[in-house]
Amino acid sequence: MPGEDLDISRRIEETARREDLGAVRSVYPVGQRPGSGVWAWVTFGGLVIAAVISGVTGAHSGTRHWDGFFGMFAVFAFIIATGTSTRGWQYNRKLAGGRLELRERGLVIGFRDRPVGLRYDTVRVQQKLVRHKSNGVETGTSHTYTFFLPGKRIPVVIDHSFTGVLQWGPQIQQAIVNAQVPIVIERLRAGEKVEFGTLWITATEVGTLVDSAPWGQVTKLTISDGAVKLHSTKGPLNLRAKPIKDIPNFFVFQTLFEHLRQAHNPTAAG
Repeated sequence: MPGEDLDISRRIEETARREDLGAVRSVYPVGQRPGSGVWAWVTFGGLVIAAVISGVTGAHSGTRHWDGFFGMFAVFAFIIATGTSTRGWQYNRKLAGGRLELRERGLVIGFRDRPVGLRYDTVRVQQKLVRHKSNGVETGTSHTYTFFLPGKRIPVVIDHSFTGVLQWGPQIQQAIVNAQVPIVIERLRAGEKVEFGTLWITATEVGTLVDSAPWGQVTKLTISDGAVKLHSTKGPLNLRAKPIKDIPNFFVFQTLFEHLRQAHNPTAAG
């Protein structure tokens, strides 16, 4: 409703000002509401009635009827109807009328119940991509971004519920890289060890929980099936193919990795 939309817009703007996020760069509204699941509930009710009728007539006649068959499919219909209705309820409660705003210094996730503001220079994000297949044919990819805010224990999760995920996902990742890489470089120059989950870097080395190599021996970073490997002149570092989805701010790490590798070993493979 118009009044509710204005209220959401007001709260989004208040959040942006409070976090000093700057001017709006792009806006992505919430997508369409999931189906209500009415068809599934109607199917469920019909199957229950059919099972009851079949069971009653079978009890009177002493013959085998289809009550078990109808009952089994009624369970399946109930599960589908419940899942669809739950998604619709969550949409109405949290997403309806909301939007994702990308701004100069951060973003606002405009949930219906509570906007959340994130700054590019402090947030940590993990990205999960899942490719879906049917009969061996790829049918699509779902994208999930999990944001960890400084001082907050519970992360904020968004996905393709906001339209344009193929646009806003890379834009957010690049904005975080642009904001955080200069900060991390200054920390490295000051002698700090900077961690990215189980990966870490210093001005002289890159490492994992159980292995490390000086930058002069580092040759490349490879990604295969959603997992990353670090390579040195002595072979892959002991990382056990760490999934990218488990590495916070992976693209910041990747950018720094290439910067430091080329600075110390410019002839190594890219």
